[in-house]
Amino acid sequence: ALSNLSVIAIILQPLIGMTGFYAITFLEIGFVFLRVLKYKKIMINSYDLTFITFIFLTFVSKLYAMSQQTANYAIKELIISYMISFSIGEYINQKDEVNNEKKIITLFDTFVTSTTILSIYLLIFDLPRIIGTRDRLGRLLFDGYGTYIVFSYSLIIALCFLIWKIIYIKKTPCSLIELMIIFITSCLSGTRKVLVCFAIFSIFIFLYKYRKNALKTLKFISICAICIVLLYKIIITNEKLYKIIGNRIENMIESVMFEANVNDASINERNQLKTLAFQAFKEKPILGWGVNNFANYSLQHSGPFLYAHCNYLELLSTLGIIGTILYYSGYLWLIIKAFKHMKKNDKVSIFILFFLIMNLFADYETVSYSKIHYILIFVIFAKYLNKKEVTNEVNYK
Repeated sequence: ALSNLSVIAIILQPLIGMTGFYAITFLEIGFVFLRVLKYKKIMINSYDLTFITFIFLTFVSKLYAMSQQTANYAIKELIISYMISFSIGEYINQKDEVNNEKKIITLFDTFVTSTTILSIYLLIFDLPRIIGTRDRLGRLLFDGYGTYIVFSYSLIIALCFLIWKIIYIKKTPCSLIELMIIFITSCLSGTRKVLVCFAIFSIFIFLYKYRKNALKTLKFISICAICIVLLYKIIITNEKLYKIIGNRIENMIESVMFEANVNDASINERNQLKTLAFQAFKEKPILGWGVNNFANYSLQHSGPFLYAHCNYLELLSTLGIIGTILYYSGYLWLIIKAFKHMKKNDKVSIFILFFLIMNLFADYETVSYSKIHYILIFVIFAKYLNKKEVTNEVNYK
C-alpha cells in the first residue's frame, strides 16, 4: 500500500506539495530499510549495480566540474530519485501470494490513475486559462516542480501502459476512459513528443501482436493513417487547437520532412543546444565537463543556460564516453532480459521491451537520465525481470 502511495506522491507532487511528497516517500524508504535490517538481506540486480556505479561516477565528475552547485543539484536528484524508486520497487520482491505480473501491473495502474486524476484537474482548472492562447497546460501548476515538461513524462508512460494493457491484458471501460482522458490532455498539453512517443510505441506493439496476420496488420496501418490525418486536420484547422499545439506539430513536420528553416523558437533553440553539446563533447570526449554542467558550458559559449534537450548529447557532454556507456549498459541489460522473457510469451516483457526501444527514440529529444519518472519505471522493470529470472531458475531446479 505504501509503495502505491509513493507512486501517487510522485505523480501528484504539485498537488500535495514537497512536504507531502517527502513525508510519503521517505516513510517508504524507512520501512524498506527496517525490513533489510530485520531480514539482513537485500536483492541487488545488475541494473542496480550499474546505476549505483553511474551515481559514483557523477561524484567523481565533481573533481573537474565547471560548477559545483549545478553538479551537486544533479547528484542529489539522482540519489533521492534512485532511493525512492528502489524502495517502491521492493514491493515486487516481497514474498506473498501475489505474483510478479499482478504486482507490476498494480504499480502501473496506480501510476495511470494518478495521471488521470492530474489530467482531470488540469482540464477543469487550467484549460480555460490557456484556450485561445499559446500558453502550455500545467505551466503554472508545475512552476517550481520541474516545469510542465515533467507532466509529459507521466503522460507518455501512462499512455503506453494503457494501450499495452488494452491489447494484451484486458480491455475494460475504465481503461478506455482513462486512455481517452489522458490522450485528450496530451493533445491539449502542447507537447509534441507525447504524441510521437505514443504513436511509436503503439505501432511497435500492434505490429508485434499481429505479426502473423497480414490482413489485421494492413487494417491497423490503414486505420492509424486515417486517424492521424483526421487528427492533424482538426488541430490545424481549429484556431484554438492550432495555437496550443497545431503550430508546433506543423513546424515539427516541416522541419523533419522538408528540412526548412521554420520559425519555431523551440526547435531552433534545441538545435542550437545540440550543436553546442556536440562541440562540448568533442572538447572533452572521455569524461566530459562534469555532471549537469552542460548548461554552464552553453552559457559560456553564447547559448542559453539549459540542458541539451537530448539524453545522448547531455551525457556525452557532461560525463563523456565513459558515463554514457555506463548509463546505457544498464539500459541494454534491461532490453536483453526483456527480449529473453518476451520470447517465452511473457506479456509484461512485451511492454518493457517496446517501451525501452521507443524511449531510445525519445531520448534524442529528452534528458531522461536524472528524471524520477524514468528512474522509477526502469528500476521496477529491473526488479521484475530479475525476479522473473530467479523464479525461473528455481522452478527449473
